[in-house]
Amino acid sequence: MTGALAAALVSPAGCRERERSSGQASPDSARAAASAQPGNRPVVTLLDPGAEPRRALRYRLTEGAREALVMRTNLTIDTTTDGVPTPTVEYPPVVMNLRLHIASKPSDTQARYTFALEAVDVEDAPGVRPEVLESMRQHFREVTGMTGSAHVDTRGFNWDARMDLPRNMTPAIQHMMESASQSMDQVSAPLPEQPVGQGARWELQQTIEQNGVTLQQTTRFELIELDGTRGILTTRIAQHADRQPMTVSGVPAGTAEMLSLESAGSGRIYFDLDRLVPRSTLDMRSDYGLRITTDGTPQTIETHVDMRIEISAQ
Repeated sequence: MTGALAAALVSPAGCRERERSSGQASPDSARAAASAQPGNRPVVTLLDPGAEPRRALRYRLTEGAREALVMRTNLTIDTTTDGVPTPTVEYPPVVMNLRLHIASKPSDTQARYTFALEAVDVEDAPGVRPEVLESMRQHFREVTGMTGSAHVDTRGFNWDARMDLPRNMTPAIQHMMESASQSMDQVSAPLPEQPVGQGARWELQQTIEQNGVTLQQTTRFELIELDGTRGILTTRIAQHADRQPMTVSGVPAGTAEMLSLESAGSGRIYFDLDRLVPRSTLDMRSDYGLRITTDGTPQTIETHVDMRIEISAQ
């Protein structure tokens, strides 16, 4: 869930758009943003089954079960425009409290769950002016209370994530919520179909569409510890996007282009098969280039992003 959701919610492009525009999204467009379309099913390939004894790992989806989690995000951004660097922007930590509820089980292997963003806080940070903190807190008040639903199976695959959004939203918030709804497809760690033991390795390949950009993501998992229903996975993530048109908040369609995107990250996942959402840590580094053309004049923007996400049970 988590990386994409956090990145969507703390998107600096979204913050800038909020300052520029006081317009409101129409009810129809808000509803459209709330509905994530099912994407291509990710492909999981088992690279090494690990040591004996081996067993099939499956989440135990219990109807009526409730989970609460806290997600803390740190974000630092460096930007160069036409070769001229701007000062590094270090955002204060953002803390989100979410609650999930397994509402129904249409079959033994599938469930529908609901989720709610109960609170968002922006922590005080050295060097961040009080007016900036208050601006960010106001920015997040629009999404506090957001609810939605999704489906999941016992192997941890999620699909059909939908969000119930307020009818009157600023365009930037609407745009971020569209990204967030797509990110709910990554709520739980995916498991291989085959039996595995300690030392097992598998790979997840998926195509992700976000903010009008299509990127390829490969995630490698290694099972370094397994004890009963609990285990520890190490993860390595790589993302790549080819040159393509894209959507940027506040920029007219057809004038923005993604030149390149490369991301790499690593982390740990502490899972319990009796819980849907594992505890985890993730560090990501991303580099991407954009070209925005205004009145026939192109402008090239290169951005480096460092992001750390920590998820813990509440």
